[in-house]
Amino acid sequence: AALAFKDFGICPYAGAKCYEGGEFINGTNRNNKHNPVRAGYLGPNNCFACRFFLTGPAFIGGLETIFNEVSLEGKLSGERVEKYRIEIEKLEDLKYEADESGNFFEGDVQLNKLRNLELQESERLSILAEDAILIGVYAARSKRLAGTSNVAKNYFQLVTSDKNDFFKIELEETSEFRQLYEICKNAEIYTCANPQRALPKRTLLIDKFASINGMKPSMCLLSEEEQLEVGNQITNIVLARLNGSWDDADKLF
Repeated sequence: AALAFKDFGICPYAGAKCYEGGEFINGTNRNNKHNPVRAGYLGPNNCFACRFFLTGPAFIGGLETIFNEVSLEGKLSGERVEKYRIEIEKLEDLKYEADESGNFFEGDVQLNKLRNLELQESERLSILAEDAILIGVYAARSKRLAGTSNVAKNYFQLVTSDKNDFFKIELEETSEFRQLYEICKNAEIYTCANPQRALPKRTLLIDKFASINGMKPSMCLLSEEEQLEVGNQITNIVLARLNGSWDDADKLF
């Protein structure tokens, strides 16, 4: 089989078995015992939900990069779900009042539209949450494996999708700016990184910081590539001045 190496792990079949990389199907014929891989943040080729996926300590950086991206997407998705629910409740109240008074309610089309949007976004949020859990598990197991001392020097340590293992996951709560920075920083290192969501939000925060301190906001005038590089350098300079304290840096942004 051909190996496909990615920043976050290895596909031992180079993407050729996504059609049977999913969960086991009971009561099927011998030629089709597994579902296709569940689609997720990576699309239909969702490695983290695939039973063939391999990763390990060498891929911790890539795993954390994708985890940060999925977490940000999940946060934005959750905000949209909450927004839809608030708007739905308002329209439902108006509909109730109209029905009680015998008046015609003109917002039925908008109400149905919002309900469909809320349902779609809730399903997307659920998928992102599943992906985040899977990636977090892989990262935790990889870190634990890296900490073992009884492994031969020349061996390549790998973690599989085997769930018959016990581990502890500790999630550190971070500020929005730090999460955005981690995604943008990793975009200069890992080809799998996608800073399209994080970059404009971080640019806005840096420009806001400049404006508050009497400087002309100019990050938004740069190209995306320049925003990525300059934003990373600005954050590194701020952290250096603050002796690496994220607590102090968070107060500035």
